[in-house]
Amino acid sequence: MIKWRSLIMLSVILGYVFVYHSLVGIVAAARRQLNEELPPHHMLFVGGVDNPWKEALENLVRIGSDDAVRVLRDVVMDNDKDKRIRARSIVALGRIGSDDAIEVIEEFERSVKRRVFSEFRFGRFYSPAENYGTIDYRPDATAVDQNGKFWAIFQWRRYEETQLWICSKTGTDTWTRPVLLDWSLSGLYPDTDVSSPILAAKANSRDLLPFSVTATPHGYTWRAGRLSGSISDALLDSDNDALPDLEEKSLGTDPSNADSDGDGTLDGKDPCPLTPRTGTLDREARIRQAVFTTMFATSNSGEVIYVREGEPAADQEYYGYSGLVLPTAEFRYYHHNMRISVGLISESEAIAYLGLSQAGLSACSYSVGVEKKHGKWVVVEIVLTAQA
Repeated sequence: MIKWRSLIMLSVILGYVFVYHSLVGIVAAARRQLNEELPPHHMLFVGGVDNPWKEALENLVRIGSDDAVRVLRDVVMDNDKDKRIRARSIVALGRIGSDDAIEVIEEFERSVKRRVFSEFRFGRFYSPAENYGTIDYRPDATAVDQNGKFWAIFQWRRYEETQLWICSKTGTDTWTRPVLLDWSLSGLYPDTDVSSPILAAKANSRDLLPFSVTATPHGYTWRAGRLSGSISDALLDSDNDALPDLEEKSLGTDPSNADSDGDGTLDGKDPCPLTPRTGTLDREARIRQAVFTTMFATSNSGEVIYVREGEPAADQEYYGYSGLVLPTAEFRYYHHNMRISVGLISESEAIAYLGLSQAGLSACSYSVGVEKKHGKWVVVEIVLTAQA
Protein backbone atom coordinates (compact mmCIF):
# COMPACT_ATOMS: atom_id res chain seq x y z
CA MET A 1 0.00 0.00 0.00
CA ILE A 2 2.80 2.38 0.95
CA LYS A 3 4.57 1.58 -2.31
CA TRP A 4 1.48 2.45 -4.35
CA ARG A 5 1.00 5.72 -2.45
CA SER A 6 4.61 6.64 -3.16
CA LEU A 7 4.15 5.92 -6.84
CA ILE A 8 0.99 8.01 -6.96
CA MET A 9 2.73 10.92 -5.19
CA LEU A 10 5.68 10.64 -7.55
CA SER A 11 3.32 10.67 -10.56
CA VAL A 12 1.59 13.78 -9.23
CA ILE A 13 4.89 15.54 -8.65
CA LEU A 14 6.14 14.63 -12.12
CA GLY A 15 2.85 15.86 -13.55
CA TYR A 16 3.26 19.20 -11.79
CA VAL A 17 6.85 19.46 -13.03
CA PHE A 18 5.74 18.70 -16.59
CA VAL A 19 2.96 21.31 -16.47
CA TYR A 20 5.30 23.87 -14.91
CA HIS A 21 7.93 23.43 -17.60
CA SER A 22 5.24 23.51 -20.28
CA LEU A 23 3.92 26.84 -18.96
CA VAL A 24 7.45 28.23 -18.69
CA GLY A 25 8.02 27.26 -22.31
CA ILE A 26 4.78 28.93 -23.45
CA VAL A 27 5.65 32.15 -21.59
CA ALA A 28 9.16 32.15 -23.08
CA ALA A 29 7.73 31.61 -26.57
CA ALA A 30 5.27 34.48 -26.04
CA ARG A 31 8.12 36.78 -24.99
CA ARG A 32 10.06 35.91 -28.13
CA GLN A 33 7.01 36.53 -30.33
CA LEU A 34 6.22 39.89 -28.74
CA ASN A 35 9.80 40.94 -29.43
CA GLU A 36 9.24 40.30 -33.13
CA GLU A 37 8.47 43.42 -35.18
CA LEU A 38 4.93 43.82 -36.44
CA PRO A 39 4.41 44.49 -40.18
CA PRO A 40 3.66 48.21 -40.80
CA HIS A 41 -0.11 47.88 -41.24
CA HIS A 42 -0.77 44.77 -39.16
CA MET A 43 -3.90 45.04 -37.00
CA LEU A 44 -3.59 43.02 -33.80
CA PHE A 45 -7.35 42.74 -33.34
CA VAL A 46 -7.80 40.93 -36.67
CA GLY A 47 -8.48 37.22 -36.22
CA GLY A 48 -7.20 34.31 -38.23
CA VAL A 49 -4.46 31.75 -37.87
CA ASP A 50 -1.71 34.04 -39.16
CA ASN A 51 -1.66 36.25 -36.08
CA PRO A 52 1.07 34.91 -33.77
CA TRP A 53 1.23 38.17 -31.78
CA LYS A 54 -2.42 37.89 -30.80
CA GLU A 55 -1.94 34.21 -29.97
CA ALA A 56 1.05 35.09 -27.75
CA LEU A 57 -1.04 37.65 -25.84
CA GLU A 58 -3.91 35.18 -25.45
CA ASN A 59 -1.52 32.56 -24.05
CA LEU A 60 -0.18 35.00 -21.47
CA VAL A 61 -3.73 35.90 -20.40
CA ARG A 62 -4.70 32.23 -20.07
CA ILE A 63 -1.64 31.48 -17.94
CA GLY A 64 -1.92 34.67 -15.91
CA SER A 65 1.15 33.84 -13.82
CA ASP A 66 3.67 36.21 -12.28
CA ASP A 67 6.02 35.37 -15.17
CA ALA A 68 3.31 36.23 -17.70
CA VAL A 69 2.72 39.58 -15.98
CA ARG A 70 6.48 40.28 -16.04
CA VAL A 71 6.61 39.64 -19.79
CA LEU A 72 3.72 42.06 -20.35
CA ARG A 73 5.33 44.63 -18.06
CA ASP A 74 8.56 44.50 -20.07
CA VAL A 75 6.59 45.20 -23.24
CA VAL A 76 4.42 48.00 -21.80
CA MET A 77 7.34 49.87 -20.20
CA ASP A 78 9.58 49.69 -23.29
CA ASN A 79 9.20 53.01 -25.11
CA ASP A 80 10.92 51.58 -28.19
CA LYS A 81 8.31 48.85 -28.64
CA ASP A 82 5.55 49.05 -31.24
CA LYS A 83 2.56 51.09 -30.01
CA ARG A 84 0.13 48.38 -31.10
CA ILE A 85 1.89 45.67 -29.08
CA ARG A 86 2.11 47.90 -26.01
CA ALA A 87 -1.57 48.91 -26.15
CA ARG A 88 -2.73 45.31 -26.49
CA SER A 89 -0.39 44.28 -23.66
CA ILE A 90 -2.16 46.80 -21.39
CA VAL A 91 -5.44 45.13 -22.36
CA ALA A 92 -3.94 41.72 -21.55
CA LEU A 93 -2.92 42.98 -18.10
CA GLY A 94 -6.47 44.24 -17.56
CA ARG A 95 -7.87 40.84 -18.51
CA ILE A 96 -5.53 39.04 -16.10
CA GLY A 97 -6.71 41.47 -13.44
CA SER A 98 -4.46 40.31 -10.60
CA ASP A 99 -3.01 42.74 -8.06
CA ASP A 100 0.35 42.58 -9.82
CA ALA A 101 -1.20 43.12 -13.26
CA ILE A 102 -3.14 46.18 -12.12
CA GLU A 103 -0.01 47.53 -10.43
CA VAL A 104 1.84 47.34 -13.78
CA ILE A 105 -0.91 49.42 -15.42
CA GLU A 106 -0.65 51.96 -12.60
CA GLU A 107 3.14 51.98 -12.93
CA PHE A 108 2.80 52.73 -16.64
CA GLU A 109 0.32 55.55 -15.94
CA ARG A 110 2.69 57.09 -13.41
CA SER A 111 5.52 56.97 -15.94
CA VAL A 112 3.57 58.88 -18.60
CA LYS A 113 1.47 61.19 -16.41
CA ARG A 114 2.46 64.82 -16.88
CA ARG A 115 5.37 63.80 -19.04
CA VAL A 116 7.05 66.78 -20.63
CA PHE A 117 8.16 66.79 -24.25
CA SER A 118 11.77 67.81 -23.52
CA GLU A 119 13.83 65.86 -26.05
CA PHE A 120 13.35 64.48 -29.53
CA ARG A 121 14.44 61.49 -31.56
CA PHE A 122 14.17 61.04 -35.28
CA GLY A 123 12.79 57.74 -36.48
CA ARG A 124 9.48 55.93 -36.45
CA PHE A 125 6.47 57.77 -35.06
CA TYR A 126 3.36 55.74 -34.26
CA SER A 127 0.13 57.45 -35.22
CA PRO A 128 -2.57 57.58 -32.50
CA ALA A 129 -4.81 55.80 -35.02
CA GLU A 130 -3.70 52.18 -35.45
CA ASN A 131 -5.10 51.96 -38.96
CA TYR A 132 -3.03 54.95 -40.09
CA GLY A 133 0.31 53.21 -39.56
CA THR A 134 3.59 54.98 -38.88
CA ILE A 135 5.57 57.92 -40.18
CA ASP A 136 9.34 57.89 -40.40
CA TYR A 137 10.69 61.35 -39.58
CA ARG A 138 14.18 62.19 -40.79
CA PRO A 139 16.01 65.50 -41.10
CA ASP A 140 15.46 67.34 -44.37
CA ALA A 141 18.94 68.75 -43.90
CA THR A 142 21.70 68.91 -41.28
CA ALA A 143 24.45 71.41 -40.57
CA VAL A 144 27.30 72.11 -38.18
CA ASP A 145 27.84 75.68 -36.95
CA GLN A 146 31.25 77.28 -36.46
CA ASN A 147 31.35 76.02 -32.85
CA GLY A 148 30.87 72.40 -33.88
CA LYS A 149 27.22 72.18 -32.83
CA PHE A 150 25.01 69.85 -34.90
CA TRP A 151 21.64 71.10 -36.21
CA ALA A 152 18.77 69.53 -38.12
CA ILE A 153 15.82 71.04 -39.94
CA PHE A 154 12.71 69.05 -40.80
CA GLN A 155 9.01 69.26 -41.67
CA TRP A 156 6.41 68.14 -39.16
CA ARG A 157 2.61 68.37 -39.23
CA ARG A 158 2.34 68.51 -35.46
CA TYR A 159 -0.13 71.37 -35.00
CA GLU A 160 -1.58 72.70 -38.23
CA GLU A 161 -0.39 72.35 -41.79
CA THR A 162 3.14 71.11 -42.44
CA GLN A 163 5.50 73.32 -40.47
CA LEU A 164 9.27 73.76 -40.40
CA TRP A 165 11.13 72.87 -37.19
CA ILE A 166 14.75 73.03 -36.08
CA CYS A 167 16.66 71.26 -33.32
CA SER A 168 20.23 70.71 -32.15
CA LYS A 169 21.91 67.49 -31.15
CA THR A 170 22.45 66.65 -27.48
CA GLY A 171 23.59 63.03 -27.64
CA THR A 172 24.18 60.09 -29.91
CA ASP A 173 20.57 59.97 -31.12
CA THR A 174 18.80 62.61 -29.02
CA TRP A 175 18.02 66.19 -29.97
CA THR A 176 16.69 69.23 -28.16
CA ARG A 177 12.98 69.95 -28.14
CA PRO A 178 12.28 71.12 -31.73
CA VAL A 179 11.66 74.82 -32.26
CA LEU A 180 8.90 75.93 -34.64
CA LEU A 181 10.18 78.35 -37.28
CA ASP A 182 8.26 81.21 -38.84
CA TRP A 183 7.91 80.23 -42.49
CA SER A 184 5.43 79.41 -45.23
CA LEU A 185 5.51 77.35 -48.40
CA SER A 186 4.92 80.52 -50.38
CA GLY A 187 8.35 81.68 -49.23
CA LEU A 188 9.87 78.75 -51.07
CA TYR A 189 7.51 78.77 -54.05
CA PRO A 190 6.48 82.40 -54.65
CA ASP A 191 5.15 81.65 -58.15
CA THR A 192 3.03 78.64 -57.09
CA ASP A 193 -0.42 78.51 -55.51
CA VAL A 194 0.27 76.49 -52.36
CA SER A 195 -2.97 77.36 -50.61
CA SER A 196 -4.77 74.25 -51.82
CA PRO A 197 -4.36 71.73 -50.39
CA ILE A 198 -2.16 73.64 -47.92
CA LEU A 199 -2.80 71.20 -45.08
CA ALA A 200 -1.24 68.33 -46.97
CA ALA A 201 1.45 70.33 -48.78
CA LYS A 202 5.09 69.65 -48.09
CA ALA A 203 8.26 71.23 -49.38
CA ASN A 204 10.77 69.23 -51.34
CA SER A 205 13.83 68.62 -49.18
CA ARG A 206 16.19 69.81 -51.89
CA ASP A 207 14.52 73.23 -51.80
CA LEU A 208 15.68 73.60 -48.19
CA LEU A 209 19.31 73.37 -49.30
CA PRO A 210 21.83 74.70 -48.66
CA PHE A 211 21.12 74.68 -44.92
CA SER A 212 23.31 76.46 -42.41
CA VAL A 213 23.23 77.75 -38.83
CA THR A 214 25.46 80.57 -37.63
CA ALA A 215 26.22 81.50 -34.03
CA THR A 216 26.13 85.27 -33.42
CA PRO A 217 26.58 87.41 -30.29
CA HIS A 218 22.78 87.64 -30.11
CA GLY A 219 21.97 83.97 -30.66
CA TYR A 220 21.69 81.80 -33.76
CA THR A 221 20.51 82.52 -37.28
CA TRP A 222 19.47 79.91 -39.84
CA ARG A 223 19.21 79.71 -43.61
CA ALA A 224 17.53 77.00 -45.69
CA GLY A 225 17.30 77.58 -49.42
CA ARG A 226 15.45 80.87 -49.89
CA LEU A 227 14.34 80.95 -46.29
CA SER A 228 16.17 82.48 -43.34
CA GLY A 229 15.50 83.71 -39.85
CA SER A 230 16.57 83.97 -36.24
CA ILE A 231 16.27 81.05 -33.83
CA SER A 232 16.14 83.58 -30.98
CA ASP A 233 13.06 85.14 -32.56
CA ALA A 234 11.48 81.71 -32.93
CA LEU A 235 12.10 81.08 -29.22
CA LEU A 236 10.43 84.32 -28.12
CA ASP A 237 8.20 83.49 -25.15
CA SER A 238 6.39 86.65 -24.05
CA ASP A 239 4.68 85.09 -21.01
CA ASN A 240 7.53 82.77 -19.96
CA ASP A 241 5.34 79.67 -19.95
CA ALA A 242 7.87 77.39 -21.75
CA LEU A 243 5.79 77.62 -24.95
CA PRO A 244 7.15 79.98 -27.63
CA ASP A 245 4.79 82.57 -29.08
CA LEU A 246 4.86 80.92 -32.52
CA GLU A 247 3.56 77.66 -31.07
CA GLU A 248 0.93 79.47 -29.04
CA LYS A 249 -0.31 81.09 -32.25
CA SER A 250 -0.70 77.64 -33.82
CA LEU A 251 -2.41 76.16 -30.77
CA GLY A 252 -4.76 79.01 -29.98
CA THR A 253 -3.38 79.57 -26.48
CA ASP A 254 -2.76 83.11 -25.19
CA PRO A 255 0.89 84.21 -25.69
CA SER A 256 0.39 86.92 -23.05
CA ASN A 257 -1.07 84.56 -20.43
CA ALA A 258 1.21 81.88 -18.99
CA ASP A 259 -1.80 79.78 -17.95
CA SER A 260 -4.40 80.10 -20.70
CA ASP A 261 -7.00 77.85 -19.05
CA GLY A 262 -6.37 79.13 -15.52
CA ASP A 263 -5.84 75.73 -13.91
CA GLY A 264 -2.50 76.48 -12.27
CA THR A 265 -0.29 74.71 -14.85
CA LEU A 266 1.89 76.66 -17.28
CA ASP A 267 0.84 76.22 -20.91
CA GLY A 268 4.20 74.67 -21.80
CA LYS A 269 3.75 71.99 -19.12
CA ASP A 270 0.04 71.40 -19.61
CA PRO A 271 -1.07 68.42 -21.77
CA CYS A 272 -4.45 70.13 -22.20
CA PRO A 273 -3.60 73.87 -22.13
CA LEU A 274 -7.13 74.96 -23.11
CA THR A 275 -9.05 72.66 -20.76
CA PRO A 276 -9.12 73.53 -17.02
CA ARG A 277 -8.36 70.72 -14.61
CA THR A 278 -11.62 69.22 -13.35
CA GLY A 279 -10.43 68.05 -9.92
CA THR A 280 -11.76 64.68 -8.81
CA LEU A 281 -12.87 62.65 -11.82
CA ASP A 282 -16.31 61.07 -11.77
CA ARG A 283 -16.86 57.47 -12.84
CA GLU A 284 -17.34 58.16 -16.54
CA ALA A 285 -14.32 60.46 -16.65
CA ARG A 286 -12.16 57.73 -15.11
CA ILE A 287 -13.43 55.27 -17.71
CA ARG A 288 -12.63 57.71 -20.52
CA GLN A 289 -9.13 58.20 -19.12
CA ALA A 290 -8.59 54.42 -18.96
CA VAL A 291 -9.54 54.15 -22.64
CA PHE A 292 -7.38 57.15 -23.54
CA THR A 293 -4.34 55.77 -21.70
CA THR A 294 -4.62 52.37 -23.38
CA MET A 295 -5.14 53.71 -26.90
CA PHE A 296 -2.93 56.80 -26.96
CA ALA A 297 -0.33 56.86 -24.16
CA THR A 298 1.71 54.30 -26.10
CA SER A 299 1.97 56.62 -29.15
CA ASN A 300 4.97 58.91 -29.61
CA SER A 301 3.58 60.94 -32.51
CA GLY A 302 3.28 64.26 -30.68
CA GLU A 303 0.49 65.34 -33.04
CA VAL A 304 -2.51 67.15 -31.56
CA ILE A 305 -5.66 65.18 -30.74
CA TYR A 306 -8.83 67.30 -31.00
CA VAL A 307 -11.99 66.74 -28.97
CA ARG A 308 -15.31 68.21 -30.08
CA GLU A 309 -16.54 71.02 -27.82
CA GLY A 310 -19.87 70.47 -26.10
CA GLU A 311 -19.35 66.74 -25.62
CA PRO A 312 -18.65 65.24 -22.16
CA ALA A 313 -15.29 64.00 -23.39
CA ALA A 314 -14.17 67.60 -23.95
CA ASP A 315 -14.79 68.62 -20.33
CA GLN A 316 -11.83 66.81 -18.80
CA GLU A 317 -8.06 66.88 -19.00
CA TYR A 318 -6.31 63.81 -20.39
CA TYR A 319 -2.81 62.75 -19.46
CA GLY A 320 -0.22 60.33 -20.77
CA TYR A 321 -0.15 61.16 -24.49
CA SER A 322 3.04 62.51 -26.10
CA GLY A 323 1.16 65.38 -27.73
CA LEU A 324 -1.54 67.83 -26.72
CA VAL A 325 -5.30 67.37 -26.44
CA LEU A 326 -7.29 70.42 -27.50
CA PRO A 327 -10.98 71.30 -27.78
CA THR A 328 -12.32 72.25 -31.21
CA ALA A 329 -15.60 73.72 -32.42
CA GLU A 330 -15.49 71.63 -35.60
CA PHE A 331 -13.64 68.61 -36.92
CA ARG A 332 -10.13 69.39 -38.15
CA TYR A 333 -9.14 68.12 -41.55
CA TYR A 334 -5.95 66.06 -41.69
CA HIS A 335 -5.81 65.95 -37.89
CA HIS A 336 -6.82 63.44 -35.23
CA ASN A 337 -10.38 63.99 -34.03
CA MET A 338 -11.48 61.94 -31.02
CA ARG A 339 -14.88 61.07 -29.58
CA ILE A 340 -15.46 58.91 -26.50
CA SER A 341 -18.86 58.02 -25.09
CA VAL A 342 -19.51 55.71 -22.15
CA GLY A 343 -22.35 53.27 -21.47
CA LEU A 344 -22.50 51.77 -17.98
CA ILE A 345 -23.53 48.12 -17.70
CA SER A 346 -23.12 47.71 -13.95
CA GLU A 347 -21.15 49.15 -11.05
CA SER A 348 -18.06 47.35 -12.35
CA GLU A 349 -18.62 47.05 -16.11
CA ALA A 350 -18.93 49.53 -18.95
CA ILE A 351 -18.69 49.83 -22.71
CA ALA A 352 -16.93 52.83 -24.21
CA TYR A 353 -17.32 53.83 -27.85
CA LEU A 354 -14.22 55.45 -29.30
CA GLY A 355 -14.18 57.21 -32.63
CA LEU A 356 -10.97 58.50 -34.16
CA SER A 357 -10.84 60.17 -37.52
CA GLN A 358 -8.47 62.13 -39.66
CA ALA A 359 -11.16 63.95 -41.58
CA GLY A 360 -10.48 63.63 -45.26
CA LEU A 361 -8.05 60.73 -44.78
CA SER A 362 -9.30 57.88 -42.61
CA ALA A 363 -11.60 56.96 -39.76
CA CYS A 364 -12.08 54.07 -37.37
CA SER A 365 -14.27 53.28 -34.39
CA TYR A 366 -13.93 50.85 -31.53
CA SER A 367 -16.08 49.21 -28.91
CA VAL A 368 -13.98 49.10 -25.73
CA GLY A 369 -14.82 46.84 -22.81
CA VAL A 370 -13.89 48.33 -19.42
CA GLU A 371 -14.10 46.69 -16.00
CA LYS A 372 -13.39 47.83 -12.46
CA LYS A 373 -10.79 45.59 -10.85
CA HIS A 374 -9.22 46.18 -7.45
CA GLY A 375 -10.81 49.61 -7.40
CA LYS A 376 -9.46 50.68 -10.80
CA TRP A 377 -11.14 50.90 -14.20
CA VAL A 378 -9.10 49.00 -16.80
CA VAL A 379 -9.62 48.10 -20.45
CA VAL A 380 -10.25 44.38 -21.03
CA GLU A 381 -11.30 44.33 -24.69
CA ILE A 382 -10.87 46.38 -27.85
CA VAL A 383 -13.00 45.55 -30.87
CA LEU A 384 -12.71 47.39 -34.18
CA THR A 385 -16.27 48.12 -35.28
CA ALA A 386 -15.71 50.26 -38.36
CA GLN A 387 -12.87 51.37 -40.57
CA ALA A 388 -12.71 53.65 -43.59
